[in-house]
Amino acid sequence: MCNGQFKIDYVSLDDATAAAGKWDAAKEQENANKAVSDPDAMVYLGPFNSGAAKVSIPILNQAKPGPLAMISPANTYPGLTKGPEFGADKGEPDVYYPAGKRSYFRVVPADDIQGAVAARWARSLGARALVLAVPVHALRHLRRSPGAMLLEGGLADVLVERQVDGVHHADAGALAFAVRAPVAARCHAPEHAGHRGSA
Repeated sequence: MCNGQFKIDYVSLDDATAAAGKWDAAKEQENANKAVSDPDAMVYLGPFNSGAAKVSIPILNQAKPGPLAMISPANTYPGLTKGPEFGADKGEPDVYYPAGKRSYFRVVPADDIQGAVAARWARSLGARALVLAVPVHALRHLRRSPGAMLLEGGLADVLVERQVDGVHHADAGALAFAVRAPVAARCHAPEHAGHRGSA
């Protein structure tokens, strides 16, 4: 960089712990604080999970002398950059940017966009049913799961009603719960989305 005057080093920071077996909020916070305290840090790449991003964005946004840029390769939750009209919670996304400046970027479409594209594609194939499946661990948070966000964000204009269609027995890590949502005959479309973590 700059004709060889500077060298860029990549430092890997894992936000998962052996105890949790997945990303951990405390570990993500630790990683973000480590980046903020490093005067040579130029950019924070990650994290993979949207839930982890909720933890680190505010920390990096308050870095001194100014926000530290954060670029995620996988976050899809709309609320990180969009308001309630896109399926986010009240106060989002401003709650993640206490410095008043946006410092977060993602290189993949948010759930509301993915859902709309998938719906159009399904319609073009003549599909006539809509099914949303999420893993066992997401049942208590069904309406806030990425799959539900895909469904609601992408099909809000055609969705008529949502009803429980059945419970399918499977291993804890498998897709085990189906929600069937009848839609208007002129615009039936399938959406089958899995849930991976909280992204």
